[in-house]
Amino acid sequence: VAFGADIDAGFTPNAVAVYKIGDWPDLISHFQNVRVGVTDAKFVSDTEILLSIHFFKEGVNGYAQGACSLVLLNGIWQFKDLSCAKDAS
Repeated sequence: VAFGADIDAGFTPNAVAVYKIGDWPDLISHFQNVRVGVTDAKFVSDTEILLSIHFFKEGVNGYAQGACSLVLLNGIWQFKDLSCAKDAS
């Protein structure tokens, strides 16, 4: 997993990418987001990756923290909950 968390800069979207490692890294999935930055990624199992995130939230001075998961469904990595940052505090 490769990720970026620089939401302050605002020049380019942050990315989360999942690679299959073999003779050469093979990009499996790639996601970009401008408002959420991924700060950590942990493999929970072969089919789930837990992402720690931070984001700007109204009424919060600085970043709000949250978490969400990527899951492998039918051979494709997908967000388990696309609103993962909505209710985080």
